[in-house]
Amino acid sequence: MLLVVDINPYLERKFSGSDFRKGKTSYGNKVEIEAAGIGVEMAERASALNEDIALLSFLGGSNGDVFGKKLMSSNIRLFHENLRDETQEAITLLEKNKTTKIFSKEPRLTREDVTDFYDLYRRKVASFDGILLSPNSRVETPENMENALIHFARNMGVPVFVKMNKENQVSVLEAKPYGIVLGREELNEILGRPVTFIGEVAEALREIFGLEIPYVIVTGSKKGALLFHKGELFMAKFQDNQEMDLDANLVLVGMGMAVKRKYSPEMLLQLSVATGNREDLGGDFADLKGRFNQMKVERLEV
Repeated sequence: MLLVVDINPYLERKFSGSDFRKGKTSYGNKVEIEAAGIGVEMAERASALNEDIALLSFLGGSNGDVFGKKLMSSNIRLFHENLRDETQEAITLLEKNKTTKIFSKEPRLTREDVTDFYDLYRRKVASFDGILLSPNSRVETPENMENALIHFARNMGVPVFVKMNKENQVSVLEAKPYGIVLGREELNEILGRPVTFIGEVAEALREIFGLEIPYVIVTGSKKGALLFHKGELFMAKFQDNQEMDLDANLVLVGMGMAVKRKYSPEMLLQLSVATGNREDLGGDFADLKGRFNQMKVERLEV
């Protein structure tokens, strides 16, 4: 079983209508209430692909109660630390030609809340095959939290998978997770220069990661996705030359699933790309297998 950690989920209320005029009273034709957040999207994707999945988070108030009921109806197990504040809420207005989203204030996290959350994490982490850290969406975040979560799981022998960017680069590299996903733009920002050619990308990955991170996937190119593994570089393309449009957070889900299954590097890259391909997000495991088989992976000599 995999565990997704998301420290700021929210309860989303979606109102659908033809026109919500500013300053006027409007009525929605349809109202939907959903558990939401990046971590929820990751857990839902894994669940749709028949993966046993759980979510660990902070929840509080009546919004937190509704969130929990909605999430567990999706066959996703839930572990959470109770907060005094209400779980964040989002009102989404879905009109014909535009979407507007309004968030309430995020809940406070006291030192006691964070300490209790760490205790809960420590009690649960050893029972999972892998930990997926959802990108942080909070305005105010406990210092070094991502680093601490990675370190503790590693000490327990549980692989951790995380998305990396310029902001969390130092803490992530110091903690040494088992797998990293980053986009081409994030790679350029980290380097402080653009990299265009495959040889330049390979050199940059060796410079940043060396051999310390077992799996690094680079997204952001419509031509294909790259995997850097133990000094070697692999590239995945669709056989029909279809352009790739990947959600890096969902690519992370595929990486965790593949490591759990002890896939080869080539198959890990295939599963990660198929899981994160935006065009297939509504599909099930049968659709995933179809996309998996449409992909070609080659080892690059660079």
